[in-house]
Amino acid sequence: MVKKLSDKSQEVYDLICKVGCLTVSQVSKIDRAENPETTVKFLHNFRYIKLLAEKYCIPFGREHEDMAAVACMWAFLSLITTDEGINREQLETLINGSSIVNFSYIHNDSMVVNLVYLDSGYTSKMAAINQRFYDLSGVQPGHEKEAGIVYVYVVDDKEVLAGVLDKDIKIPHKIAFIDGDLAGYPEVKFM
Repeated sequence: MVKKLSDKSQEVYDLICKVGCLTVSQVSKIDRAENPETTVKFLHNFRYIKLLAEKYCIPFGREHEDMAAVACMWAFLSLITTDEGINREQLETLINGSSIVNFSYIHNDSMVVNLVYLDSGYTSKMAAINQRFYDLSGVQPGHEKEAGIVYVYVVDDKEVLAGVLDKDIKIPHKIAFIDGDLAGYPEVKFM
């Protein structure tokens, strides 16, 4: 018999399925319950999710944690969290991206925000994103802000960060540097 999930557990489960991997600390930040570890244990014990190394929550059917998803989620959570907590409406608009974009969401009903994890192959990925931006938006160089699209380049490696900072990026963007243990509570620095 399948146990029915509470609304809070269902929200966490749906998000884990949507993004493919969350850390227990990310669930703690998202879950409004006083003891979010209980949600993780419940989902694990009733075989909704796998719990890897007591840190990573993944849906059944997956075998490994996805560190790019985890890094992008830290940037996303930082972007949608205010003094009042997480903006639940923006959380609900999060969708899986394409082969280039990890995740996208709607910011304040007016802008598409694309989260892109950059690793050592960042040069070719950034070139593809640049081309895709102009192809999909239809804007001409010099009018990039009119597109209503912004890219958040998510980086967790200092060498990659240095390379990205050296790039002359024309499209609307932010750089999110994730500094610290991704399974803990890393600091997210925007540039």
